Amino acid sequence: PFAAEHAGDQEHHGNEQNYYFHFAGCDNGNDKRNNLRTVFRIGAEMRKEIKILGTGCPKCIRLAELAEEAAIELGIDYKLEKVTDISDIISYGVMLTPALVVDGDVKISGSVPSIEQMIEYIK
Repeated sequence: PFAAEHAGDQEHHGNEQNYYFHFAGCDNGNDKRNNLRTVFRIGAEMRKEIKILGTGCPKCIRLAELAEEAAIELGIDYKLEKVTDISDIISYGVMLTPALVVDGDVKISGSVPSIEQMIEYIK
């Protein structure tokens, strides 16, 4: 069990509200990105957090385009972020780029999938 305390941060998107909590003991070593999480959202489904890991090569750009196309086709609420810092990329355990991360899970690394595969990864 984790102890949670309200961090006081909220996001508002129309009628939606995000509440953030800090989980004690959830540091994962030096990795601080998981300390603050959206625990629940009122008024909407959870937003998909999609990250493209890569330095900006043509394959990285194409992976980002495919991810956006798939999210739009699925009609989901999403946030797309491009991660270009090598140390951040390595922190995901990724050695080959481009890579796709959905809600914190590495889905594919080192290649560009078809649109059909991308839809399955993002669902």
